[in-house]
Amino acid sequence: MKNSIHQSITYELRDIVNRHMDEVRLYLPSPDGDIGVPEDVLAHLKRLTDICVQSSGHTIASEWYQDVIESKQCIESFLRVMNQTMDADFYATEIGHILSQSEAWCHSAAVKSGLTTLEAWDFIAPVKPDHLTEVEAGLYEAQWWKPIPWMDVEILRRTDGIVIQYEERDPKRLPGGFLVRFSIVPS
Repeated sequence: MKNSIHQSITYELRDIVNRHMDEVRLYLPSPDGDIGVPEDVLAHLKRLTDICVQSSGHTIASEWYQDVIESKQCIESFLRVMNQTMDADFYATEIGHILSQSEAWCHSAAVKSGLTTLEAWDFIAPVKPDHLTEVEAGLYEAQWWKPIPWMDVEILRRTDGIVIQYEERDPKRLPGGFLVRFSIVPS
């Protein structure tokens, strides 16, 4: 029995390491010395450049807002995996500048959506978090404490027009609770 568990654990660990190495190999130098560039991240950066940096702030389409949010999430996730420090030096780079511009663009889009916190409550109905607040223009945070109504969380995740930015179970300031940060796609 013990040997089969050890063998199973060994295989699972080997699978984890192999999957990780497959991902890492994308970024390692190829035989000719070039370092691999993740094409999906590059495509998201190009998309952000096209929408946020080159478009005027006066034209904001709801499908663009969704694209910007998804692209930002992909890039930020990649940067976290790469352990990139998001400091002033980073924001002086071209990628940092693009992320900064996209953040400003999202802020502008959220301001143009013009939803108050009360209207946000109406928009997410029938979901009823224990607390809903606007963290910044157009970015809302819904909080639940024990017992967490998981059906409300699922409804929020699946509601058209809502873009989930961040979720956290058992945050330090809400022990045993759950929080979801989301934005509402302007129509």
